[in-house]
Amino acid sequence: MLWKEWRENIKWAVLAMIGLGLAEFYGLSQQGSSYEDQWATLCKSAFLMSTTFGCAAVGVVLGLLQILPEQRRDQWAALLHRPVKRSTIFFGKAFAGIALYFLATVPPYVACVWYVAASEHFAVPFVPQMVFPGVTDICAGAIYYFAALFVGLRRGLWFGSRAFGFLAAIHVSFYITGWGITLFRVPVEASLLMALALFTAGWGAISTNGTMSNQPWLARWALLAVIFYGVSALGEMSNVVLGMFSTPQYYYGTEYAMDIDGRPLKISVSKTAGTTITDLAGNVIKDERFASSSRYNFLVNFVQTSTYIGDPHQLKKESTGYSQGYRSNMTYVVLAGGSYDTETERWYYLPQQRQFVGYFYKTNQRIGSIGQDGFRPGYGQVESFKNDIAGFYYEVSSIFQSGSTVYRGTYDQRKLTPIFSQPGTEVFGATPLQSNQDQTIGLNLGAVVLLDKILIIDKTGQIVATLPYHQDMNQWGRVLVAIKPSKDRFFLHYMPSAWIKAQEQEQMPSYMEEMDAKGTLLNTYTLPPVHQQGYPRTWQQYISEGLETPAFYFGDLIYGKMGALCGSQRLADAYNYRMTDGWGWTKDLAIRTSTFSAIFAVVALIWARWTRFSWKRSWAWALFVLLFNLAGLITFRLVADWPIFVPCPKCQRKRSIQESTCPSCHAGWPAPKREGTEIFDQGSKHMEAPEAVLASK
Repeated sequence: MLWKEWRENIKWAVLAMIGLGLAEFYGLSQQGSSYEDQWATLCKSAFLMSTTFGCAAVGVVLGLLQILPEQRRDQWAALLHRPVKRSTIFFGKAFAGIALYFLATVPPYVACVWYVAASEHFAVPFVPQMVFPGVTDICAGAIYYFAALFVGLRRGLWFGSRAFGFLAAIHVSFYITGWGITLFRVPVEASLLMALALFTAGWGAISTNGTMSNQPWLARWALLAVIFYGVSALGEMSNVVLGMFSTPQYYYGTEYAMDIDGRPLKISVSKTAGTTITDLAGNVIKDERFASSSRYNFLVNFVQTSTYIGDPHQLKKESTGYSQGYRSNMTYVVLAGGSYDTETERWYYLPQQRQFVGYFYKTNQRIGSIGQDGFRPGYGQVESFKNDIAGFYYEVSSIFQSGSTVYRGTYDQRKLTPIFSQPGTEVFGATPLQSNQDQTIGLNLGAVVLLDKILIIDKTGQIVATLPYHQDMNQWGRVLVAIKPSKDRFFLHYMPSAWIKAQEQEQMPSYMEEMDAKGTLLNTYTLPPVHQQGYPRTWQQYISEGLETPAFYFGDLIYGKMGALCGSQRLADAYNYRMTDGWGWTKDLAIRTSTFSAIFAVVALIWARWTRFSWKRSWAWALFVLLFNLAGLITFRLVADWPIFVPCPKCQRKRSIQESTCPSCHAGWPAPKREGTEIFDQGSKHMEAPEAVLASK
């Protein structure tokens, strides 16, 4: 069987390998559609699109080509009547097919990895972990191969339960391509589990005529999982379609700001009144500068410097702030220096290696590396920074912090200059400053956050201003800093600390302080708490949240609690947030999902009894629907072995063909009418005894 499948389908695997390779190399050659795509290489959106859709297409085509040509009646009968078990036929097809799939997908990807790793092709460093997204796409493509086997082998309509094998694969694709996943092993495990489920469901489909009751128990559970996740994918696709036609959502709420003249403002945005700008006394500001969206040009730019001061509640996290998920290039390579117009070289920060790497932009030649011990040309090894570098989403700023030292990057001079370092002094943040919010006025200054004050320094490290705190930093530890364009006035904005519960923060005021370069307090403004409406919830969101699966929702809570008890800080933080600040949302969602599930469970119970399921089967399906909400109800409809009803020949009422007597009139099935063709009927008078037939011959 293995050799037969390999010999018949090797040509399709080779053609798929060539086509996929061309698509992947084309994706690598594209400039990119977004800012970070300029240096993304293996994480470039065009390349990942070719691996995501290309591997899935290869899996589908190879799977269907193995099954559909043999589905013709005589050919399929000849195949199944071989002197081997049906499971042997299936295993031979599946093992040979998955080997052909990897032959078609792995070599092109390995060639792309080699092409990127060769330094003369791209002016971007190669980080080995950048292969993770493509590897997960290859794993996901294997799901589509087994989905094709399942769809080809299962009996039924193409638009019925049969098609849900492909939908289950789409559900996993939705999941593993999500930007919230940070661990590489999570999508690999999800792909492996779904591939195993589809493999087992396909084995169950070829072993029987497709009914659930005749399949092995393992195949039954696999079929349930496949159909359920297929239904989940249908819901996700529906949300996407509804989102395309939904009304755009706008932000409504109130925020405080300060104009470039040092005047605190209150900016309110409502659905009916539009944008209203007042002073703290409530007087409407009639200033033409604030009449349009260009008003941000006339507001000072408050930069958040730290969410905590002194860290009294252990909120400090060891994180660079760059990790955006395993599929994001920002997790592996971050731009540190160089423009895109007249640049001759580019410098990058590698968060996982904690060092800087430079390349000549036009020749793609590596310049060298900068680490804790300075610059090394070419591929010389440098010492990694002992602490992570805090930075922004898209690039490392000109002023950044590593541990207790603040650096200024001068990459054209091949060095990082320490501009602040005091042994024994802990730094809680460092960031460059801009004068106004649209950043059209640069100041080339930076803010260094300490335990008792903020230092404003210039590019040489000279202290320009010292700004002491005048509030309780245990209560108002989120501090933002701003500066007037004239550089003679500095502003601090104190907001409630991150450790305080969200409900309490909404009731607390915030403060703005104005100081001169010597730290003399000139003005203090108390900002009353305001209600933040944020983005209103749409009816699509409300319904989709209510249809969430209770088994997974409550199971996730239990998993978080168990993980916290076992010492996982990540799970403990997530669980504590849901039980404290997020308790209102957690309780509301628990009530809604439980209510929806209970309603659908009652519907399932009535439906099952109406179709004459036994009480045992009816309660089992009702419990299943109670655990899995609307998706469970649809799965029940698609998977359960529904009885076939026909009119009773005597009373004309509906009765199941599996029942020997009619439940209404208790009549049995009548004997079939004779047509004279019953040659095997022993009671037929036209049949001759075997001895007579032999004697006549």
